[in-house]
Amino acid sequence: MGSRAYSKVVQVFHMYEHGELKDQKPIKKGQGKISLTAIRPWRAVMTLEEGDIITFLDRLIEKEWSIDQFQRKCEEIKDYRKLQKKMMDHLDQEWSSIKSQYYGGDDTEAEAALHPYLRLSDSSEFDNYIERLKSVSNNMKKMKTTTDFNKADYFYQEMSLLNVTITISMFKIDENVFKTEREHLKSTFSEIQINNGEIVIDLDDIRRDLNNMNERHLDLQTRSMRENLVFTGIRLKNFMYTELKMETTVDFHRAHRFGKETEFRDKRDGSRIKTRPVVGRFKNYKDREIVRSSAKELKGTHFGIQEQFPKEINDKRKMLWPYSKQAKEDIKEENLFETG
Repeated sequence: MGSRAYSKVVQVFHMYEHGELKDQKPIKKGQGKISLTAIRPWRAVMTLEEGDIITFLDRLIEKEWSIDQFQRKCEEIKDYRKLQKKMMDHLDQEWSSIKSQYYGGDDTEAEAALHPYLRLSDSSEFDNYIERLKSVSNNMKKMKTTTDFNKADYFYQEMSLLNVTITISMFKIDENVFKTEREHLKSTFSEIQINNGEIVIDLDDIRRDLNNMNERHLDLQTRSMRENLVFTGIRLKNFMYTELKMETTVDFHRAHRFGKETEFRDKRDGSRIKTRPVVGRFKNYKDREIVRSSAKELKGTHFGIQEQFPKEINDKRKMLWPYSKQAKEDIKEENLFETG
């Protein structure tokens, strides 16, 4: 790369660092200094000819192109130069001569004519295009003895036929591109379906694992509550002796109140009582069962004793309670019928 082109690169990079290029996204804070060779558009331009590099960088400096447009043009010009080289090799002419003979010396017309063949320099469609140009050129050479009018008329016919050939080739190219894109979309859709199926399977596995973990968690919670009993309505320190009429002394690891405060009327003296449930953890399971079996002494009072379970299990027990109650009533009816 020459010094002039390099100075243009440095100027563009300076604009890039200060966010001055067209439609440039802001550089993130802390991103640090970026090497010229690390940016994809710069790598694309480095492979171009000196004149193209200067022309394209000027478009960036004048803010005619954004970085994305710049990169796209770099790729297009590389393909365009491949088409030019192939035409010069096959027609055995310099590009300026080819441009003058077939495109009226107009760069824009030449680019428009070759645009359908970008990235198709090695295709049979482009080979046919070149052969058609050669045919026109050879036929024109044979007409040196004819009148100027006949030359012009023949040239017009040949070029019209060439335009038709180009149009047909463009349709073929578009059809091939469409087929390629359709196959690509089909492949992409199939991959999405496969990935979606894998995601669904993974989600099912995750749900199953979560359910298993939840079940194990509930099991551990239930086991940890094995020595616990919940007492409701308690406000007396000697509850075991006065209400449960127990003569055995039991020991607790710990006891504490929890949950919301409830208010109810004492059935004995009609006074209003506010209290919160108490959960007690016994030192051994045997003591817990002794206390639980003594709960029958609380019938007709506002006191209560029940086993402690996690909330999820309590919710399930509440749902099953009507069926359990109905089953007990059915058993009583059967017993009465058998006794009667």
